[in-house]
Order: sequence, then structure tokens, then C-alpha cells
Amino acid sequence: MKYGATLLEDTRVTDIDISEEKGVKLTTVKGECFEAKFIVDATGVRSVLSDKYDLREKPCRFETRSRSIFTHMMNVKRYEDCGAVEHHDIPYRWSQGTLHHCFDGGWLWVIPFDNGPVPKSPLVSVGLQLDTRKYPNRNIAPEDEFRAMISCFPSIAEQFENAVAVRDWVSTGDRMQWSSRRTIGPRFCLTAHAAGSLGPLTSRGLILSTRSLYPLAEILLDCIKEGDFSESRFQLIEDLHQNTLDNTDTLVNGFYISWRDWNLFNAWLRVWYTTGVLGFFHIEAAYSNYKRTRNKEELWQLLNGTHVGSFVSAIDAYKPYFAEAGRLIRSVDSGTLSPNECTAKLNALVKSVNFLPPGFNFDDLSKKTGGPFTREHWESIIRWGNYEAPSEVKESLYRGDSAENVARFMKKIDESLVSPRLQPIRDFVEAEGGPQVRNTEGANQEFAKPVAAHG
Repeated sequence: MKYGATLLEDTRVTDIDISEEKGVKLTTVKGECFEAKFIVDATGVRSVLSDKYDLREKPCRFETRSRSIFTHMMNVKRYEDCGAVEHHDIPYRWSQGTLHHCFDGGWLWVIPFDNGPVPKSPLVSVGLQLDTRKYPNRNIAPEDEFRAMISCFPSIAEQFENAVAVRDWVSTGDRMQWSSRRTIGPRFCLTAHAAGSLGPLTSRGLILSTRSLYPLAEILLDCIKEGDFSESRFQLIEDLHQNTLDNTDTLVNGFYISWRDWNLFNAWLRVWYTTGVLGFFHIEAAYSNYKRTRNKEELWQLLNGTHVGSFVSAIDAYKPYFAEAGRLIRSVDSGTLSPNECTAKLNALVKSVNFLPPGFNFDDLSKKTGGPFTREHWESIIRWGNYEAPSEVKESLYRGDSAENVARFMKKIDESLVSPRLQPIRDFVEAEGGPQVRNTEGANQEFAKPVAAHG
């Protein structure tokens, strides 16, 4: 509203009429009419434009096939207080962040609404995700299915033995994924959540939404100035949506495949980790470079790169690396590779590339975390990027004078160590972190036991 927008809540659109010559006309359930030059549909799974123009793919093209049941609960026991829990040498408590229980064919999220040193809310978000190929919809009450599933895993059952739902259970019924054959058209565009979804695993939906808004805004501003809303001008948005969704499908489906074997999961987790770490550096590099140069063309080029929709579009070598990782994990599902063979090949793939920053333990399957994340750790990484990284990485992620880059980055690290704004986080880590009971025996022997992954 600050920039001139008018917010209308609880306003259901009943009809949309789009003409390349006249623009867009919306009609609401109250009979109100609104006219615009262009429409951006952010209505998600129930996308108004998708229904109007039959944009949904039937069936959905994605390999991932999962369904979900979820609710909010109270009296959920902290996982580290459950008697059967193995802590696996993790430096923080399981309850200190989002907890994922992973098993063959599915996973369960446990997300506290307030996990500070002095919790103020007892609410916990709980959601069970099941691969429909292994666990098809049984058409039973969601809570009954939830209780039946967790009874198979003693430590999970103990965590929820006293838990009660405080809102209605929600079930997606059958498959929860959706995709679109097109996300742009004459004078319209879908946002990422309206274009498609793979579900909550890896939390990529919000990232894609925010990632696509910048180029969409830039394109729209130019279209308004020039009075030209040709569909071809929005092709970048189409490519960004479709390619990113397909890559996310590879990532998420790979997890569902990996959960049949601990070692395979351990290897695939590192493929995911590389997307997160490099993706962070990619966005940070574009932003930092823009703050320094105020060059919008460079910002555009860095963000979109030559591989639109890749998790790290500015690095050429990343695309074939991720494609090969996807091919390997699919080979397990098809029976071409055994889990052990795939684990070895994935680990060798990670070790073979030269664009991954050292220090994050990508290639060491014995490591459970990505590093100590101390001041010295971050300094070693930023120095590698500026002085030792391949030229392609240096040019894409560490532009500018190397010494100035290192000094600027370390100044930010030092400021974060004393920033009053970050004091609650430091208090939280100090109050809840530190050594735990160590019990790693058998951690890799039986993956039928739930595996807890810190989110």
C-alpha cells in the first residue's frame, strides 16, 4: 500500500477476461470490475488463471510423488529427551531447530514455533509426508494414519505419546505436486507457487518465489514504460520457473530414493548441501557486487547467468555436476546401481569438482556437520574464494579486489559477533548448545530406524 497498491481481502475473483488489445478485466463475486494492463497470479495451488486457461499439466510431470497430513500439536516431547534416541555426535540439540525424521518412503517434520532459550509457545507444527508409490492414500482419518505410521518407529512414537492436536488435521489426499505447461501468456504471468510445487522438503518454494520476483518486476517496469506486453518479453520468467522446478524435482525425488539406505542418504545430503552453500554465495555475490558498483546489468547477469533455473546459474560447471548426480540417484530407483555403488559414485563426483569451497565437509562422509563455523572457518573460505578458487568461481562469486573482499567480509563477521540484534541467537546457542550424550554406534547399520537431520 505504501507504493500505491490497494489491498482487498476476502475478495474472490469469479471471472477474468484478457485481451491483448484491451488488457485485463477482473470480476469479483460481488460484481465489482477491475481493469489492468497486466495480471500476476499469486493464488497458489488454486490458481485462478490456471483454471481459466487450463494451464495445469495432467498428470503432473514431476518424478516426486508424495502426499501430506499435518497439524499443530502441544505436549510434543523434545526428541533428545526420548529414551531410544541416538545423538550421532551432533553439536546442537535436536529440538533446537527444524527436525526431520526420515525413513524409507517418507519423512516427518517437527517444527517448534518458539525454540528460544526461554520458550514462550508450546505449539509445534507436525507434518507427515509419504511417497504415494510406497504408501498410497488409504482414505482413513489423518490422525489414525499418523498414529499408525509413527508406531512403527519407537523413538518417534515416544516423542508423540502425549501430543494432542490443537487444530484440525489437514490431508492432501492423493499426490500434492502440481506443474504447469505454461506460466506466462498474453498479459499474464503466474508466480512460482502458482506455477508448480514439489512439497515442503528442502523449502525451495519460497526461494523460487523471491528469486523470480526481481526479474519479473524489472521486465514489467520496462513493459509499462514502452507500452509493450508481448509474451516473448517474459520468456526468462518461463524458463526460470520451469527449469528451477525440474531441478528441485530431481533434488526432492533423490531424497525419497535415498532413504532406503543410510549411506546413500548421507551422500545425497551432500549434493543438496552444495546447492544451499553455493546458492547462498551466488546470491550474496550478486548483491555485494551491486552494492559496490550499482551496475544493474551486472546484477541481472550474475543472478540469471547463462543457465537460467540452475541452482548456481553463474557457474558453468555446476549444471553438468548436478545433472550427473541426478542420473546416479535415479539409477538406484531403476535398479541399474546398488545403493552402495551409487554412494561411492556420488562421493567420487563431489570430490572430482573444483568449484566447491573446502571446509564444508562435502566430500567426507564421516562428518555430520558442515564445519565449526568459527571466525577462522569463515576466513579460510573467503580466502579460498578470492585467492585459490578456479577463475570461473572467482569471476562469478568473488568479483573485485581480493584483499578488499576479504576485509569487507571479515568486517561483517566481526560485527555479527557483537551485534545487539544477534544477541538472542547467541544466547540461544549458548543456552541450548554444547556437548550432548554421544552415541554413534550402529548409526550406519540400520536405516529402518528414523534418521534425524538438523534443518
